[in-house]
Amino acid sequence: SKCFFVLGNARITRFFRATLSPEDLQGAEEAYQRAESSERRRDVLYSADYFYNRGIVASYREQPARAIQDFRRAADLDPELESARVTAERLLSSTRRIASMVERRAGLKKKRLESIMARLRPERD
Repeated sequence: SKCFFVLGNARITRFFRATLSPEDLQGAEEAYQRAESSERRRDVLYSADYFYNRGIVASYREQPARAIQDFRRAADLDPELESARVTAERLLSSTRRIASMVERRAGLKKKRLESIMARLRPERD
């Protein structure tokens, strides 16, 4: 399990330092899943770093609910890891703000919203 945890961390590092490739995020997520399903999963299931890093992957893969859950779990496992709690709260706040804007159509009148949407649609040949 620890090998897969390290592999996941390596894929995250590669994502941020070199590629910014979704394949690296996918690879990190797969490595973390394998770490969690291995016989020695206790090593990672009680690791704040594991949940923090998994939360980073989830947030970049646009899975805010899972990311928030993982950041909170990391903070619970290591109360001194303040960045986990702060990141969870910021992500929750921005997710709520986006949901509110979508719900209110960003405060735009119907005609204005339709005009913007028309410009975003691809032209037909």
